[in-house]
Amino acid sequence: MYYRIEVSTKQALLDPIGEELTKDARHLGIGGVRSIRLIRVFLLKAKQLRTRTLERIAQEILSDPVADTYKLSGHIRHQWEGKTSFVEIAYLPGVMDPVALTTHSLMQKVGITHIEEVRTRNRYEIFGSLTNDQI
Repeated sequence: MYYRIEVSTKQALLDPIGEELTKDARHLGIGGVRSIRLIRVFLLKAKQLRTRTLERIAQEILSDPVADTYKLSGHIRHQWEGKTSFVEIAYLPGVMDPVALTTHSLMQKVGITHIEEVRTRNRYEIFGSLTNDQI
């Protein structure tokens, strides 16, 4: 079974990666982009994980308690007024995912040994008026 954990910079704080992506989109002439936020997605494969273990992983390994927020199921949504679009990008099968490998190794070092596999994705929350072609 796969368990999904999403991690994002808290809405009240500057998201430096999202800010750079917003500037890049404008530089490319993609009008209508007001803001982009990065949401890091971790998929954990295990036979069974308790909520307590997922909370520990999210709090101690995947997020910074001062700067980040996380969600164990469903999707993080920042509170924007207006149109928001999402794009999620994952590695193709067979492509090395160094963040996933490091995360899995760290889990094993802290005694969380029943995770079979870790996969990562990036989910982009795009706020603004964009067409499907622009996205």
